[in-house]
Amino acid sequence: MKNILLFILLLSSIKVAGQENNPTESTDSINMGHSYSITAMTSEKERLEDAIYMATTAAIDANESKMAERYKLYPTENMWTFLKLDTKTGRVWQVQYAINSNSRIQSQFVSVRLSWDEDWGALSNIGRFELYPTQNMYTFLLMDKKLGTIWQIQWSTDPDNRGVVAEIKE
Repeated sequence: MKNILLFILLLSSIKVAGQENNPTESTDSINMGHSYSITAMTSEKERLEDAIYMATTAAIDANESKMAERYKLYPTENMWTFLKLDTKTGRVWQVQYAINSNSRIQSQFVSVRLSWDEDWGALSNIGRFELYPTQNMYTFLLMDKKLGTIWQIQWSTDPDNRGVVAEIKE
């Protein structure tokens, strides 16, 4: 992204080459050397700038819409507690809101890298993980939708009882 913006700035700073002063003419005039159509150069430059702008805008829009899907909040049966999932990495936080500011928390309890097979910087991994509630209000299933791996995770008001319970294997 930075390279594209740098390229655009470079293009906008390009000056028309081949201009030099002719000593036989007055100092106010410029000898153009070669005859180029300014409108042809301008339209070519504008077309290139437009193409770069459109490609850059499309890339930014695609990344922004993808990034908007990165984090999800899941309600629990406890009215004060939600689970926040990073859909790219599988990390999970317990989010608790309250009237009393001392009771508000956001505590990460699934922080281990659950899979080592991918480039975790890739935008394609956004949306890879999903949480599914169970009939036990404290237990959710965390699924890697790319590999099909499932973990049983548990939230709790007691920090010692939060975390990954186990991977559910075939």
